Amino acid sequence: MIDISKKIKDLRLEKGLKQKDVASAINIATNTLSQFENNKGRPSLEVLSLLADFFEVSVDYLIGREDDFGNIVVSSQSTDQNLSLNEKEMLESFKHLSLFEQDSILVQVKALAEKYKVKK
Repeated sequence: MIDISKKIKDLRLEKGLKQKDVASAINIATNTLSQFENNKGRPSLEVLSLLADFFEVSVDYLIGREDDFGNIVVSSQSTDQNLSLNEKEMLESFKHLSLFEQDSILVQVKALAEKYKVKK
């Protein structure tokens, strides 16, 4: 199931905004945004588009089809079967981090990967 609620809340908190700030900016009720964030309601396509514009992300990102770098994500069991247990555990843990924390870790991993390439 797509976890739009976590993405909306994470984006709002990352920008240091209150629910009423976001709700007001996209012209919806604060309690409606609260329902989205608490997974008690789903935004319409129109509201989803407004949220994407407000947070400067794509609708695909909000619905989990695209990561925050613009890569399309398509889940499949065959892909999961190619991962080691450590890779699966790392990815599962990574999903639970805030966008800021994910970005920080990606910077570190990329730096380590580059360092490894130079040594080879």
